Amino acid sequence: YSLFMASKGVGEVKLVFQTPHDLFNHLQSASNLILVDSRPSEEFSLSSVRTSLNLDFGGKEDSESLKLIKGRFALRKYFNVFLYDDCDYLECGDKKGTAWDLLQLLIQEGACRSPVYILETGFSSFVKTYPYLVRGNSLSVVAIFPAEIIHGKLYLGDLGDSKNRQTQELLGIQAVVNCTLDQEFTLEGEDNQFRVAVDDACDQNIQDYFSDALSFMREHVK
Repeated sequence: YSLFMASKGVGEVKLVFQTPHDLFNHLQSASNLILVDSRPSEEFSLSSVRTSLNLDFGGKEDSESLKLIKGRFALRKYFNVFLYDDCDYLECGDKKGTAWDLLQLLIQEGACRSPVYILETGFSSFVKTYPYLVRGNSLSVVAIFPAEIIHGKLYLGDLGDSKNRQTQELLGIQAVVNCTLDQEFTLEGEDNQFRVAVDDACDQNIQDYFSDALSFMREHVK
């Protein structure tokens, strides 16, 4: 869900609460995204979402916090900001987490642009869902993954993704729809691969393949 807040210098800011699935896709595609972990620095040093930076305001006066924000965001106000803590905003009621407090300071200083994102179910839920994208986790890997269309079931990738055995194992990919005229199949066996024989051009007729492709995907997406 979304909220709107007034912000100094940048007008109204839209706050969007997002799921671990949303953050997964942000990490694969958003080069203009700043991911901020607002948990205590001790927790951040042990485990954190890949590419995130830490802003820990524990015990600091507002003046100190604002100084820190200005230093970290001086050249980044034109980036989108994604905040997370360990608060479940679907359950917390009026007791918000540190990401919420940080958001108020960012808005106060006009240090972010709209929209701003907050992980709605907290860091722990992301760890459980995507442990391989968490620094400090034994399953952590450095890789770019295909976009996740349906969590844990359907992904949109490229030829490199279809050849990457590590990606397939981590995501549980067992079947591939190959949308090329002649590119070789990358999995073994015929039952887990389907070809949509079209060229990569906007004038190609893909409608004729919808029925068979959907039947193939329904068979493999359980």
